[in-house]
Amino acid sequence: MKEQSRKNKHIGISLWIQPFEIYLLHVRRMSPHTIRGYCSDIKQHIAFLFERGWLEDYQESLQGITAEKIQTYIQYLFKKGLRSKSTARKISALKTFYQYWCGENLLADDPSKTIEQVKVSQNLPDVPSEIDMQHFFAQAMEEKNVLLRDLTIFELMYGCGLRVSEIVNLQWEDIIFDTSTLKVVEGKGKKMRIVPLGEYGIFALRKLQKTFVTCAGYVFLNHRNQKISERGVRYRLSLYQRFFRFGQHVSPHSFRHAFATHLLNHGADLRSIQELLGHENLATTQKYTKVSKQKL
Repeated sequence: MKEQSRKNKHIGISLWIQPFEIYLLHVRRMSPHTIRGYCSDIKQHIAFLFERGWLEDYQESLQGITAEKIQTYIQYLFKKGLRSKSTARKISALKTFYQYWCGENLLADDPSKTIEQVKVSQNLPDVPSEIDMQHFFAQAMEEKNVLLRDLTIFELMYGCGLRVSEIVNLQWEDIIFDTSTLKVVEGKGKKMRIVPLGEYGIFALRKLQKTFVTCAGYVFLNHRNQKISERGVRYRLSLYQRFFRFGQHVSPHSFRHAFATHLLNHGADLRSIQELLGHENLATTQKYTKVSKQKL
């Protein structure tokens, strides 16, 4: 009986998630990172519904799910000690999920429409200073076993403001040396943007290019000669963590934050920074004005 219940749960999750995932990708045009997060949130939510006995199998549909049951799940998340930012993301995923299935006529009414979003405090990103970044690159370049690939990745994250997803998907055909630019196609919504390459970025890429037999395919490869993963980039950065002063913790996104904030400090206008970062909404870029003022 328990085995059948587990099987039903697995089938139900797959049948509800797969069409939703396609919708997020092709209609909402969300980034792969956001889609993974939303789908993970919904899987957890559906698993909770099964565990409570509120769902038995896929054929039962979602008709029996009420706002009260969704609210019970949200209270469960709070009891687990989940941060308000993470809970807010999960609520957004839930609302999108139920809105989708309501639109597909699987639900007569959207049970999530009365669910209120939690308030999230707008924490400013922790941005390394220009001196911090100079110190990091100076120390990393002196390291005996430093990999040219790693330095090039770090340079493009800081010098071009690339997301880690854009780094791992960068291909040689996206690099236009004649105009010192990059074609970035792995941003949110898979929209293409052109990003200027600085002299250090060009130098590092030219040097890396010489190590390739043929300059085709992905730029950054792992030890198996396959495209490096996002996790791989984060792991490599963790090995260089000690080169940041005062034990500062940094992530790939810290380099992107630094890129935007330092440009702003040097007089770049918000619209230009918005285009370079690939932000759809100017309000997303405006948070860097607060960081910039805070640093002054």
